[in-house]
Amino acid sequence: MPLRRALLLLPFAVAGGWLAWRWRELPPEIASSFDFAGNARDLTSRGTFAVLMLSVLAGVALLFGGLATWMPHASARWINLPDKDYWLAPERRSTTLARVALFLDVVGVAMGVFLGVLFIAVLEHARAGGGLLAPWWIAALVVYVVFTIVALVWLNAPFRARSRSLRAAIR
Repeated sequence: MPLRRALLLLPFAVAGGWLAWRWRELPPEIASSFDFAGNARDLTSRGTFAVLMLSVLAGVALLFGGLATWMPHASARWINLPDKDYWLAPERRSTTLARVALFLDVVGVAMGVFLGVLFIAVLEHARAGGGLLAPWWIAALVVYVVFTIVALVWLNAPFRARSRSLRAAIR
């Protein structure tokens, strides 16, 4: 397993460690939903929230890691790429799918980190005794969105370059 695939479990481990470290300080009920102003709307039990948090983080790691692992073994009919016949030709298939797998690993880690930050912000809100949800999670969201856009541009760069060169050759 490549290190970057193992890193998919890092947000799960950090959030789980944080949860174990702060468990006794958390109230029995934790806000699980907030309005746009940052006010708590719904409550859930501490145990249920912990299961939800760890399940979501494990699910993200399994989904992205599973897709990245499965991709090189998948049939071409299951892969949606522009100019698929060109990119999945035997001489380019491994390079193309390695690029997609790297994208899945990196974006999966980024999503796990963002969700881990969000869950910890909610738990810190509960530990502090309520009030408004701290706005620093929004900075994490902005970083995640910008990072994902940059990753998508990187992923699509060779496909767009080929498309541009084909259009130029037709003219």
